[in-house]
Amino acid sequence: MKKKGFTLIELLAVIVVLALIALIATPIILGVIESSRRKAFEDTGYGVVDAIRSFYVDKLSKDGVVGENTFTFPNSGLSLSGTVPAGGVAKLHADGTIEIAIHNNSYCVTKGVNEDAVTSKRYEEGNCTLSDSSSDLSSGQSKYFDYGIPTTSSSTDYTTLGKNVFVGLNESGNLSVCINRDGLKCFKTNNYDIEKNHIQEVFSKSGDTCDTSDVSYSVNCSDSDFYCRVDSDGNVRCRRNTVIEDCNVFSNNDVECDIG
Repeated sequence: MKKKGFTLIELLAVIVVLALIALIATPIILGVIESSRRKAFEDTGYGVVDAIRSFYVDKLSKDGVVGENTFTFPNSGLSLSGTVPAGGVAKLHADGTIEIAIHNNSYCVTKGVNEDAVTSKRYEEGNCTLSDSSSDLSSGQSKYFDYGIPTTSSSTDYTTLGKNVFVGLNESGNLSVCINRDGLKCFKTNNYDIEKNHIQEVFSKSGDTCDTSDVSYSVNCSDSDFYCRVDSDGNVRCRRNTVIEDCNVFSNNDVECDIG
């Protein structure tokens, strides 16, 4: 008995169906691959930011002050885990803010000084640079204010204020609460990962202790003269314990100061 095979029309129909499936599936698969590669390099960007933060905290703990630092890739000198960028640059400003523009010849990842998240795009030569607004910043010198909402027109040298708690505004527009405690110490808003270590370093040098029982939310430090607190939601507060000098700067840049 003869076995019946496929007809030519049936074979052609199967080929057409397979071709349609490939036509639909190929862009989806390529899109998933593209998204995975882009996401992997975004993770590299976050790794660069974390490495710079570690550099900042280490430098701050050893020297008490950090100037502006520029890191050029691939030979940045940073301790990086994972993929090293093929090129680009990152800047650490004296106030702890970080900006990056790195690439791997396929994608460019950037982060501005006032941004928490990185962004990515297809890399083209010349399109992966630090933004003009951030790359033209000064070395991070701050201007100081004894109360109210700070503006650049009311800037003055902190030693002339006659106060020991006040608000600082740096050239990149970041606010800090500053105290005059064995020299100038400033704690910047919206910078909890760095400032929670910075505040402990400042107070521990004099043998004072900090409350870190809820470090996931806040760190409080005090001595006989000052009380300071940094919160994970970005708020910063410092006050004198002996006179009325009390400043809060909130994550939205609202300022509340009570200066006697």
